[in-house]
Formats: sequence, C-alpha cells, structure tokens
Amino acid sequence: MNKKRLYKYLVTELIKNQIKGNGQIDMYFASMDNVVSLSTMTEAVDAALKTVYKNEENQTQIKIYVQQPSHQMLLQVIDYMLWTVFRLYEHKERRYFDYMNDKIAEVKELFMEVENGQKK
Repeated sequence: MNKKRLYKYLVTELIKNQIKGNGQIDMYFASMDNVVSLSTMTEAVDAALKTVYKNEENQTQIKIYVQQPSHQMLLQVIDYMLWTVFRLYEHKERRYFDYMNDKIAEVKELFMEVENGQKK
C-alpha cells in the first residue's frame, strides 16, 4: 500500500465515528514531504466523507490545515504521543508510553499481525 492510500485509510478511520453531528471541524496535519500536503489531505478527507455519509447529505464542513510541527505546538505534542505508541508497538519499549499512558485515551489497532490465529 502506498503512503497516500495509507493516509486516506487512516483519515477515514480517524473521523468515521467522530464526524456526524459536528457542523464544522478544523483538522490539523503535520506536513510530510509530498505525502501529507493540503491536496493529499483534502483527497483523504473527501474520501472519508464519502465513506461516512454514503448516500446521505454531508452536514459537516471540514477546514484542513497542513503545517510544520515547528509552527504549531500541538502538532509537536501529538507527534511525541504517537512516537511513544510507535516505540511500544515496534520496539517493545514501554518507558515513554508508560510515562504518557494516563494521557492517552485510546489506542486502536488497525493493522494487526496474526500468526497461527494469535496476535504477534
């Protein structure tokens, strides 16, 4: 799966249960080369809206902001939080995750490796 398709999928997963009933949402993304740009995130959000609303009328307006983390402090915080989850899943290193665990409301496994019917 290429990175642009992956981000479209992840954006859909992120917003599919959060979007209905919200009149306007501001979404901030950290820019990342040609993968996370205003055009790719607009495509991803549009695809997510089509998936979420299917045949219903879209009642949600989403404003998309793509910025450098150095220009938006909250993006730096989110990057760090995601990095702690990454370290836990990829390197089995708990110390950063354990330090921040009470600040993380939910970790949702979207891609799970299964071997002989068991999680790896």
